[in-house]
Amino acid sequence: MKLKKLLVKHFRHIHDVYIDFEQCDNLAVLIGNNGSGKSSILELIAQLIIQATYKKSHNTNDFLEYEIDGNDYILDKNYKKANPKIKLPERMVAVYRGEDQKLWNLSFKIPYETRYKNIRVNGIKKPNIYYYDRNYWEIALLTLAISDLQGNKEFLLNTIGVSIECIKFYCNSKLREKWTASNEILQFYDWLNKNNDSEIILTLDELKNVSGYESEFFDNLANCIEVDHENLIKGITVTCKTINGEEIISADFLSEGEKNLILFRAILEFATQENTLILLDEPDAHIHESRKADLIKLLQEYTASGRAIIMTTHSAKIADLLESENIIMLDRDERGNAKVEDKTKQELRNKLLSGSWNLMQQQFFANSSRPLLLVEGLSDVKYIKKAIELLDKELYQKMDILPFNGTGNASDFINNLMPLINSSKTVIALFDRDPAGARGLAACIERDAKSFSANYGENIKTYKKDNVYFCMLPVPSSQNGKNGFLVEDYFHNSIKRSILKKQFKGYDGSLKTVPSSLESIVKSGIEECFDKTPEKLNFDNFAALIDKIKNILNGSESVETI
Repeated sequence: MKLKKLLVKHFRHIHDVYIDFEQCDNLAVLIGNNGSGKSSILELIAQLIIQATYKKSHNTNDFLEYEIDGNDYILDKNYKKANPKIKLPERMVAVYRGEDQKLWNLSFKIPYETRYKNIRVNGIKKPNIYYYDRNYWEIALLTLAISDLQGNKEFLLNTIGVSIECIKFYCNSKLREKWTASNEILQFYDWLNKNNDSEIILTLDELKNVSGYESEFFDNLANCIEVDHENLIKGITVTCKTINGEEIISADFLSEGEKNLILFRAILEFATQENTLILLDEPDAHIHESRKADLIKLLQEYTASGRAIIMTTHSAKIADLLESENIIMLDRDERGNAKVEDKTKQELRNKLLSGSWNLMQQQFFANSSRPLLLVEGLSDVKYIKKAIELLDKELYQKMDILPFNGTGNASDFINNLMPLINSSKTVIALFDRDPAGARGLAACIERDAKSFSANYGENIKTYKKDNVYFCMLPVPSSQNGKNGFLVEDYFHNSIKRSILKKQFKGYDGSLKTVPSSLESIVKSGIEECFDKTPEKLNFDNFAALIDKIKNILNGSESVETI
């Protein structure tokens, strides 16, 4: 399969955007800040394929052109008339290890659940549409471990540095008793758990005896755990031996970057085939900068064997590793609509690191000693900047604020940025008080992500590494942040209640009319209010954050030095 062209006439905030994939050599990398349209493009491509899979027509003038087995095909609203025998990719596989569930909820959930139901009822694996998230890395690890391919053995030993000792499966034995129809999932489960025990422990050799082909093992084990409330296997615990120290550890203590590399290698090896379209949303998140070259090398290896890959990233390191032909830079025009930028690779790097196309402004920023506040995203920049302007004009006039574009990119962003700026500049990196923020903070200060994620609601420490301070959002005394705290939580509850009240106007008693993602709805509602009627928002609670910043700058903040 080879991608050729995409025209987006109207989708989300993307209007009249044309992308030429032909020079990308089947690895197209969408780069840009949050809100530039990267994920929306993945979503549109997924919807075009899914609608054609269900033989439905797209209702706009968007189109995707691609080649399979030497023949060109175009997916648009007229494809059924123009080419009723159109050939679709053999598989479409999407992978996302972040927190956001938008790609799953809007594009993949229905076809995925349909495929699961078809397998359970009649054993038919259709449609060939797959979605994998962070929960699949243990399946990936086991599949690589049972593989006889030398490359996979070397990967686990040399790149990850572990060997598998034993595996414990936590099984849903009661659900097994309710399944009566014969199907491939059930056959695999019975093969794995002959007595339908609630827990089983196997050595790696024992697992190899029941595994069959690696691709079938990956698919069947994934089918056993993938659907909420219907999963035959509820959990997996893997015990490993380290190659260097011979220490026995839980595989869960591998770093997020190592888990990412494991997941992507297994998916590319076992869940894809020739003529597969692969959509990767920020696959390099949490992968250490030194290992991003391994990821790109891996992706290039599989594009050479008939797989087409489109990925998104914020990483300047990824831009450096690729040829300019592979890079598609997205930005927003003066009206807020997405556009494709025609820039050199060096300009792309400058864009990612400084957030400005003006080279003179970049130079001024790099050389000045003005304090710098780094936050997760563009919305955080807007809200915090406005709050400081309203509550402390002196601080507003002497401080810069930039986004590091997602917690998974924070460590790389800061490592890339620090050599380019004045060494006397005080930098404060601020993280949301949620699991993603805790993992991002842990990566920056090289701490265990698991322990940080467990107590993110109570972590009030400020960490200092050279001239960079790291902390989570401080919680106002009037609020309780034990269950988490986002920048939107600084706004009074009245605005959130007002947004939710509007959402339930059409509620008729059916659960189908309840919005599936209330958190996203509240966030969008707050942003819309900020953009249109900011006077309705109360910024008083941001005083807790401003006090924290000022304490750091004046040296009165208690810190733990890294």
